[in-house]
Amino acid sequence: MEPKININRPKVDDAEIESRKNFQDLVNRFKNESLQKARRDLRLRRLKKLVYSTVIAGATVFCTVTYINHSSKTKDDNKTALDKNKINVEELTEKKSNKFIKPISEKANVPYNNYKVNATHGGTITHNKSKITVPAGSFVKKSGEQVQGEVDIKYREMHDQADIIASGIPMTYDSAGTTYHFESAGMIDMQGSQNGEEIFIKPGKEIKVEMASSEESTRFNLYALDTVSRKWILKGKDKVTSENHTATNAGNITEEKINKTPSIVKIDEKIKVIEVKKDSVVVATDKKIAALVVKVSEPAKPKETKTSKQPFILDVDPIEHPELNAFSSVPFVAGDENKNYNKEMHEVTWTDAKLSDGPKKGENYTLDLYSGSRRERLIVYPVLTGRSLDKALKEYQKKFDQYQVAVKKRTEEEEKYKKAQAEKLAEYVKQQEKLTAERLKEVIAVRKKMEEDLNKQFNTLQQDDQIYRTFQVSNFGCWNADCPNSMPAGTKVSVILTSGNTVLKPQKFFLVDHSKNLVMTIGQEKFDWFSYPASGDYSLCLSIDNKVYVCNKEKFRSSKVSNGKMFFEFNAINPEVASVGDLRKGLGI
Repeated sequence: MEPKININRPKVDDAEIESRKNFQDLVNRFKNESLQKARRDLRLRRLKKLVYSTVIAGATVFCTVTYINHSSKTKDDNKTALDKNKINVEELTEKKSNKFIKPISEKANVPYNNYKVNATHGGTITHNKSKITVPAGSFVKKSGEQVQGEVDIKYREMHDQADIIASGIPMTYDSAGTTYHFESAGMIDMQGSQNGEEIFIKPGKEIKVEMASSEESTRFNLYALDTVSRKWILKGKDKVTSENHTATNAGNITEEKINKTPSIVKIDEKIKVIEVKKDSVVVATDKKIAALVVKVSEPAKPKETKTSKQPFILDVDPIEHPELNAFSSVPFVAGDENKNYNKEMHEVTWTDAKLSDGPKKGENYTLDLYSGSRRERLIVYPVLTGRSLDKALKEYQKKFDQYQVAVKKRTEEEEKYKKAQAEKLAEYVKQQEKLTAERLKEVIAVRKKMEEDLNKQFNTLQQDDQIYRTFQVSNFGCWNADCPNSMPAGTKVSVILTSGNTVLKPQKFFLVDHSKNLVMTIGQEKFDWFSYPASGDYSLCLSIDNKVYVCNKEKFRSSKVSNGKMFFEFNAINPEVASVGDLRKGLGI
């Protein structure tokens, strides 16, 4: 049947148009259609599972056979390749399509400019207002061999949000587990080759880039993109100059410079004084505690003695030797360590005797015996059994009680000193916290003042003076003058993205901040919601299969939250998106 096309439809009057302006009705119809589509998709997914299960085994065998055939051309054993190198088709396809730098559209990409430089002698490239200086002998091949003769340099710059989105270069930066989004003062991408073969910047050599920029602030840092680890690496600071190359980077705001300002130095000195006071309190307390010595030593508990040796008793006059009275009925035996002991000593009438602590205090004693000019020293051990053991235990308990009283007193004194120390330290910590908060407030004020002074310096330049951001490039790839920003705080909302009656499921999704040169990537897990900034100048951009959609600033502002949900209406940019200019126009930059 031939299609029937009505080309003479009657004109719709204003009344009918007005009657159909019912956005709530459109929302309700959209919700019903979405629910029906979701049910159809669920049934389709169930059906696909059945279909896939019948073919996946065949796909796996095909992949394995293909790889074995390839491996047979190598020196590796085929069986080893089969066991160790099986490839999953879906995983391989995903890796090939998952490019790290992927333009938002195949046609809308920031183009490279092609230049030629003599690698042997070096040279200078002029790109618009930027200048790239290549020293002589700067390039090597993959093998490390020096490159001679003419080489090809591909170079491009990204300066605004459209450039950033179109290039596909990631602009997120992870630090300490937090993701930040780069506000850019200008970004370059430079590649090198000779006769189609990739070349590299020689270690120890650097290419000087003087990038023309509209951003005069020195608050930006310099980063290089590591495409292997897939992250930006901090490289320090670039140098900001004017067209006549009057260096203004002398006013760069650094932590070192802020820390040297008199107001900050004064606060730091006060903090140091408190640190000294804290240390002195600890030292003084330690000295007081160290001086708390328990004057009574812990006595050794007597144990029953079992010995086969012949014991002896000290038969002394208790009046002449009162110190030996406690041992008058305690038998002793001579220790094996005595080389001079013999039984004849028991037959001697000794005129004097002294008993003192032995080498093993509490376990043995030193017995000095005197008879005229004769003197003998023995190491003796008390023999504790029966009544002598009971007597020794009672004496031990008496001494142990005295010891415990002394220890308790010492512990109480120590706790008193420690409590006083803790109270004093807590007081100093409060003073320190107060000074730290004061310091942070002063740092913010100092930084703001420095930025104002720098802006005044730039404002004194001629209006037609060009700003340059100068830095040294040690390897080919992407280099960026950036300042990390957090996502704007706002209300967390469920997001519904539409274009006409079509619900959009983006592959890439960006929040564009028009108050800064800032593009924030909304991660895959947040396509259905994000924190909606209640104020500010923003727009949204997304892409689906090389087609780009924009919710401009006006539509973004007119979007309202209703029951925790928000509808954002997008317009499709020219499906061809033939240039970055089309994207720039759609974003209203």
